Amino acid sequence: MSSGRYTPMKLLRPVCRNFLASAIVIAVAAGFLVLGGLPVPEGALTTSTLTASYMQSRPEARLWFPLSRVLSEQASGEGPYDPMLVGHPPGKAPASLSLILEVPLPPTDSTGSVIWGWYEPQLRLRGWHLVSRENKPAGDYAQVYARGLRERIWIGFDYDTVPGPVTEYDGHGAIYTIHYQVASCTDPSLKMLRAVCQASLLTATVTATVGRYNPS
Repeated sequence: MSSGRYTPMKLLRPVCRNFLASAIVIAVAAGFLVLGGLPVPEGALTTSTLTASYMQSRPEARLWFPLSRVLSEQASGEGPYDPMLVGHPPGKAPASLSLILEVPLPPTDSTGSVIWGWYEPQLRLRGWHLVSRENKPAGDYAQVYARGLRERIWIGFDYDTVPGPVTEYDGHGAIYTIHYQVASCTDPSLKMLRAVCQASLLTATVTATVGRYNPS
């Protein structure tokens, strides 16, 4: 029997391979956690009536800072503005989704910066651009993003104030909010949006037609 058949180096090779494989799995999992997952290709916004369930089905409805839990969720379809609301634009109110979430971090300004810093690249990867940053001295506690003419999203953070719909909060975690809006395509008064919606519908029709006669 050869004395070199079972050397320490040969015995360590399987251990090293298993360790390397485990490290790769952990790194990939950590990457998905930090990055919020890879952006999923989204179809065009619907040009029909926007409903609450449609808003809840949008990827933005589940784009949460890691380890967040939902404290409150409210969704509404497009429809008339509240008659008591003054200063609103003409036409229908947009469909909206509002989320209040808690993350296991201290409720401080630093945490707000971390949350906003996480969302900015996440939203840019998905085609959003920053419209305005937070300005707490001016009473503005949200960063606002837009995508196209129809979509807006607000990422809010104010550790001094607990939003009204929250009834169970122990004061240990940090609370932040997501407000997502999509403007209606069915309102005849929104001429510019109607043109955008018609262009989207034409593009979708042409794509479907080409795909039907040119399968791949």
